[in-house]
Amino acid sequence: MHCSTILQLHRKNFVKNIQKYLGLTGKAGFVIFAAHFEKGVPLLRELVMTPLLTAAAIYDIRKKIIPNYLIWLGWIFGLSVRLWQEGLRGLFYCTAAVLVTITVAFPVFKMRAVGAGDVKLLSVVGGMHGLDFLFSVSVVWLVLSGMVSLAVLFRNQIFLKRFHYVLSYFAAGRGNKEPYYDRDRDSAECTIILAPILAFAYVLVLLGRWRGIC
Repeated sequence: MHCSTILQLHRKNFVKNIQKYLGLTGKAGFVIFAAHFEKGVPLLRELVMTPLLTAAAIYDIRKKIIPNYLIWLGWIFGLSVRLWQEGLRGLFYCTAAVLVTITVAFPVFKMRAVGAGDVKLLSVVGGMHGLDFLFSVSVVWLVLSGMVSLAVLFRNQIFLKRFHYVLSYFAAGRGNKEPYYDRDRDSAECTIILAPILAFAYVLVLLGRWRGIC
């Protein structure tokens, strides 16, 4: 019998035995875990990423910065996990995903629409899970960030002011000449803390994948 078939049988037997022993079949959390385990989705990635994104979100809220050591830990863990699970192919895909993410997001960073820490944190997600998963997270992240941004602008009654600025900014072609957001020029009331939103988007996409939604 092929080793992968044996592994799948062990996974199913393991889940069934725990369900029978603990009697937790009806518990929503355990059902999610059981389905997740039976599908062979690597829980290790989520166990690494969840606390890392949580720590990044807390740092961003408290100090308005994502420390580089968290990014380096994310990259190292991503390379290690994918090398262990997929071999050299995983190592290559992880490195490629990190580089592609940084390259694609660099123009947005250059405009100062997002911070360098946010871009690097995105690359950690891409390196660990791949570009397909990262695309889903990015879409959800952008939608949520847009909603939060609108709420902040309306709350501070500066929506029309920022809207006119955005129109004039792109109409004048200033994207390559000056940043969209400048901390000294623009007030702090325009600032959106993005790491917590990214962490929330990650969890939403993760739950969606487990439930077969996205």
